[in-house]
Amino acid sequence: MSKFRHDSRALSEIVGSLMLVLIVVVAATALAVFVQSYQKNLQAEQALAQAKSLESLKVLRVAPTENGTNGTWATLNFTVASLYVNPSTITGVSINNMPVRNFTALHLNLASGNWTAEVVAAGGQLTLYPREQVYLQVDGQGGNLSSFYSQSLRVPISASISVQILTAYQNVFSGLFIPPTAIALVQTLQTWNSSAMSYNQTPLLDGSNSFQPGNGTIVAWSWNITPGNILLFGEKQVARMLNSVTHYTIRLTVTNAEGLQGIDSIRYV
Repeated sequence: MSKFRHDSRALSEIVGSLMLVLIVVVAATALAVFVQSYQKNLQAEQALAQAKSLESLKVLRVAPTENGTNGTWATLNFTVASLYVNPSTITGVSINNMPVRNFTALHLNLASGNWTAEVVAAGGQLTLYPREQVYLQVDGQGGNLSSFYSQSLRVPISASISVQILTAYQNVFSGLFIPPTAIALVQTLQTWNSSAMSYNQTPLLDGSNSFQPGNGTIVAWSWNITPGNILLFGEKQVARMLNSVTHYTIRLTVTNAEGLQGIDSIRYV
C-alpha cells in the first residue's frame, strides 16, 4: 500500500511538471505570436507613415472659363502634378472649402499623344501615376442638392480660388490662386489745339496702379465705358470720345496670366 501511494505521488508530480511545461510553452508561443503580430503591425504603421510623409502632389495652375452671364466661372480647370515615386489615389476635391461632387480628369497618353477623359463621380477615386500631370475640370455650376456636396460651386471671377486635393493617405494638398487688384484712374492730358489756339482737356484712362499679389503677372487691361458701351484695351488709353456733359461709368477689368480677374469701377463727369 505504501509503495502504491509513493508511485501515485510520483506520477502526480510528473503530470504536474508536464502541465507546467505545457503552460510555459503555450504562454511562450502566445507571447511570440503577439510580439510578431505587434512588430508586423508596427512595421505596417511605420511604412504607412513613411508613404504618407513622402507623398507629394502640387496644384500648379488654374485656367478658368467665364460664364459670361452672371460674373462667375463656368468651369475651373486645374493642373495637378505628382512628385511622388508611387501612385497616388485622389479621393476628393474641394473648391473654396466646398466639396466637389463630380469632376473630369484628362490624362495625356505619352505613347500616342492623345488625351483621355475620366469622369470621377461622388465617392469615386482617381489614380495619379508617378510623375504624372493631369488636368481636373470642375463644373462651376455645381450639381444636385445634397447634404454633403454644395448645390452650387459658383465662384465670382474676382474672388480667390482655393483648391484642396484629398488622397487615400489622408493628405491634403492645397493651392491658392489670388486674382489681381484693379485700380482705375482718370487723368487729364493737356493737348494743344492749334486751330483754337488753346489747350484741350483730354481724359486718360490709367490702370497702371493695378497690381497682382504674389508672383503673378497682369497680362491684360480692358475698359468698358457706359453709356455707349465703349470698349478700350491697354494699361493706358486716351478717351477722346468722352465729353464734359455726360456722366460715365468706367469699369476696368485686369486679367492675370492664369485668367483670374480683378474689377474696379469709377464715375467720371
